[in-house]
Amino acid sequence: MRGYLEGYYGRLLDWSARVTVLDALAEHGLDTYAYAPKEDARHRLRWRDPYDAAWRSDFAAFCRAARARGVSVIAGVAPGIDFDFASLAGGADLEATVDKLARLRDDGASRLMLLLDDIDPDFARRDGGIASEGEAHARLANRLGERLDAALVVVAHWVTAAPWVDRLATRHLRGGAPARAAFDADRAAWRARTAEVVGFFAATSGPPVALPRRVCPAPDPARMMFDVQPVPVGV
Repeated sequence: MRGYLEGYYGRLLDWSARVTVLDALAEHGLDTYAYAPKEDARHRLRWRDPYDAAWRSDFAAFCRAARARGVSVIAGVAPGIDFDFASLAGGADLEATVDKLARLRDDGASRLMLLLDDIDPDFARRDGGIASEGEAHARLANRLGERLDAALVVVAHWVTAAPWVDRLATRHLRGGAPARAAFDADRAAWRARTAEVVGFFAATSGPPVALPRRVCPAPDPARMMFDVQPVPVGV
């Protein structure tokens, strides 16, 4: 899969602009549009809330336009900010996630995506008795795959700039070597923490789940292009 990822922070595109992107993808031989904008509240901040009928109608029309151009739409949900992992046995949060993804598929998404990036270090408050955050994320991916009978595209917890970038903006940019050292320590801590998730996803065996392997900015920083490779995930 190669294409466009609408997965940034900032102003949302409207549906006509998204169709313009579809035209560009088709023109350049790219085959995928991933819908995961951070500013869509029902995708991330209020991910438990269902999309309303008007949004679903617009999304369905967009998916039809994509198919007409030979482009697949991947659509997902980003529950990682406050998902209660105690629900993995069948609780409310698991059911809300299944329902959100099933409706996206019903409305025309070709593939489904679970996003667990850019989340706060508060796993211990909602770990559901699971010792490892990486294991919890992999369990969630596989429970969803089982319930939906689909291999999900998973954005693992390894693009976690937001917390330490916030601190950089408020504290570290005041300058000097101590500030630089503090920033480097923050960055190293986040990299160490996210490596657990990436390593867990990469090391386990089981049914294949597509994991974004490289994410690089296009010339327009508001647009992200991506290339994904399958990796095994199984717990």
